[in-house]
This record gives sequence, C-alpha cells and structure tokens, in this order.
Amino acid sequence: MIMPDIRLEHTAQSNIRTEAISLARPLLEVVALQGVRTRERVQRTGRGGSGQRFRPYSKVSRWRRKKLGLQTAFKDFTRTGTFWGSMKAKLQSPTKATVVFTGRAAHGKKKTKKVLKMLKVVKKKTLKALKTLT
Repeated sequence: MIMPDIRLEHTAQSNIRTEAISLARPLLEVVALQGVRTRERVQRTGRGGSGQRFRPYSKVSRWRRKKLGLQTAFKDFTRTGTFWGSMKAKLQSPTKATVVFTGRAAHGKKKTKKVLKMLKVVKKKTLKALKTLT
C-alpha cells in the first residue's frame, strides 16, 4: 500500500511490542488514509463527516482571510497549515489506531478573550498599586 501524506506515530508510552507494531502497520495505513480523505473533504467542501457544513467564518475572520488571499466561502480550517500539519495516525493498541492532532491544535486556544480581559484588569491594578508605593 502506498503511504498517505500523514505522519505515523507509535511511540506512545505503552508496552506495544515491536512485532505487534509490525502487524498493525496496515491498520495504521488505513487510518492514515482515512485521515487524509477527511482533510481533503473538509478543505475542498467545508463539510464534516455528517455531510453538514461547518459554521461560517465570523465577519472579522472573513475580512482577515480575504486580506490574506484565502477563500471565505466555507470554513476549511486552513490558514497557516499548522492544524492539518499536526495530524497523525497513532497506534493506541495492537488492534486500535486513531487520527490525532498534536501541539496547539490538540489543545485549542491558549487564552480566551475573557481571560485576556481579566489579565489586563489585574495588570492595571498591579501598576496602580506600584505607583502608590513609590
């Protein structure tokens, strides 16, 4: 089988033996191929597994994407390539493999607007307190 363009990962902190990994390679390849097909479908049509479109980009996101020369007709989760580039096929056991996202794509936004707003307030109060001390 020709390997699809997706990284394979079987370095989990488990006790999967080398022989089991060798036997599970076709399973990993099938899962990786399915991951590639999903990526291509989403990038080409903006549709999820159920066939429905994802929610459209917000007005601000559409404006930014237009400025970058990117399509805005549907959500394709492609801007820098980090999200789709972090996709891997991972062997979880000798009989189970899944597609996972690693790095920031796996954890979502690091700080929400609400948290950033709270941090600004704390920073202002801290600066104010320091000024009163000096």
